[in-house]
Amino acid sequence: MDADAESLRLGPAVAMRLPLPAAAAGRKALVRLLLLASCGAVRVEGIGRLARAPRPAIFALSHHGAWETVLAPATLVALRGGGALRFFVDWMYTELPWIGWLVRRIDPIPVWRKRARFGWKEGLRRAQARRNPLAEAVATLAAGTDVGLYPEGRRNHDSIRLAPLRPGVARLTLATGAPIVPVGVELPARTRLGRPPRVGRIVLRIGEPLPFDDMRVAATAGPVARRSAERRITARVAAVLAELSRKLPAAPGGPRKVPEMSSSFVPRASRAAITVAPVTSSAQRGEAAAVIAEVYRDEKRWIADERRELELDAATGERVIWLLARAGDQPVGVLRLVVDPELALPEGCGLRLEKGVDLVQLGGSGRFADVGRLMVRSAWRRQPAIVLALMRAALETVIERRCTHLLTTVFEDDQHSPYRFHMRQLGFQRIGTFERGELACASRRILLAVDLADAWARLGAGRRGVAAALGAGLAARLVAVS
Repeated sequence: MDADAESLRLGPAVAMRLPLPAAAAGRKALVRLLLLASCGAVRVEGIGRLARAPRPAIFALSHHGAWETVLAPATLVALRGGGALRFFVDWMYTELPWIGWLVRRIDPIPVWRKRARFGWKEGLRRAQARRNPLAEAVATLAAGTDVGLYPEGRRNHDSIRLAPLRPGVARLTLATGAPIVPVGVELPARTRLGRPPRVGRIVLRIGEPLPFDDMRVAATAGPVARRSAERRITARVAAVLAELSRKLPAAPGGPRKVPEMSSSFVPRASRAAITVAPVTSSAQRGEAAAVIAEVYRDEKRWIADERRELELDAATGERVIWLLARAGDQPVGVLRLVVDPELALPEGCGLRLEKGVDLVQLGGSGRFADVGRLMVRSAWRRQPAIVLALMRAALETVIERRCTHLLTTVFEDDQHSPYRFHMRQLGFQRIGTFERGELACASRRILLAVDLADAWARLGAGRRGVAAALGAGLAARLVAVS
């Protein structure tokens, strides 16, 4: 294996060829078995960085679920020549049938914080609760052995945003001087499913080793300086992990419970009836521009001038339609429709179509309308009725223009992405991805399309929920579009 190779898929043939010179016979067999059982599900990017990481090192991984908890450590051990790598694990995993046997074979560092799920195991936990896993990790690093941990501290089921990191990873590097090697774990199927999958392909992205010798020196000035160093190290690792995992950083202030809807929480103006109308007058353009400026310019920073978004090219004529949603007299959201859009994307956008998708053939299957620029001001986002009203108005508009298909683009990593809503509630199908577009966003774009009649037939079987709300009064026209 070329140590400087930047990407490698650990298929069965590669797994069998790995030499693993530092592994004992039992560990060597276990690592090969796990990699063979994964059937090539693991791809590693940045192997050259892994080769440059000194020993000992602290491996900090983002975390989704149990699937990568087994495969990620096995992969890192294999690519480090079979040398020992002790991971922090929840103590209950060491007691599970079969899985516990596997976990114990990697000589983990158990964390005894959580109470036992079964009362008869609580005595075991209490007997071990005084053990300090951080001190055990410090001793492990001092002996020259690598340590691995998931600094999010829990399985993170958010497919878009990293969870806040705990300070243990910073305390370890300050106590030992070992560099931190960030490893972003991505499950590519999350973009298709709208959630992390239980099993599937895994991408491990290795970051550059992060030494913090300067902060170790600064931390010796006293407790306040030490806490400051811990916060700075944690923030730095979090930023790198988010980038490697293709996720957004954790929300400021840590996770917060979303408040329930109540009259005290909803802005006063938003309790009024929600109306949607096309943007035709200068006054309406000004209101729409205010929404775009708040969301796309100031919050997202995807555009520099909101007025350019509303400029109608003479060549487009009536093909471009902006819809403005109001709650009472307050503008709260907008949506843009483009009738008969160009399906072919510009050269250099990095378009990758899904298997079996042909744009020429797709374009001949009906008349398309592009649905985009769907945005709602932050104070009204907990009111799904606004999105439903905009989508309902868009649906009426495209049916009036005898469109049979909708096309839309969503961002992979945006926390407000309607990807899950479009896929599950509206029946959109993923047809491709591309890297660059009109908006100044670094996220990958996901291209979706839907056949209106087909979606109505599939989603409207029970005439309940979102499908019923959007299609009420339009059933005959939805069936008729073709």
